[in-house]
Amino acid sequence: MLQISKQVDYAVQFLLSLSHMKEGSYLSARECAESHGFSFLFLQKIITKLRHSGLVAAKKGVRVSGPVTQGTFLRRLGIEKRAERLVSVATPQQKRDI
Repeated sequence: MLQISKQVDYAVQFLLSLSHMKEGSYLSARECAESHGFSFLFLQKIITKLRHSGLVAAKKGVRVSGPVTQGTFLRRLGIEKRAERLVSVATPQQKRDI
């Protein structure tokens, strides 16, 4: 079983919240933290990493910086080995999404 850290779990949940936003619209990090029960300060640190990796853009809110695949997400967080493990156990359909 693949284990992920709390930071990666929160980042995935945050990106899923972003994926439900209209293209070009921004999500309040504070509102997202409150709705998911995350620490706002911890989420801010995660968003900083996501912003530095190029996955999101921040400007009085956060938005996705373009299409993001699961593999891109894992690689940009610096966990390539987990990305490789994910590919090794994925179905053909999942591999196309990665």
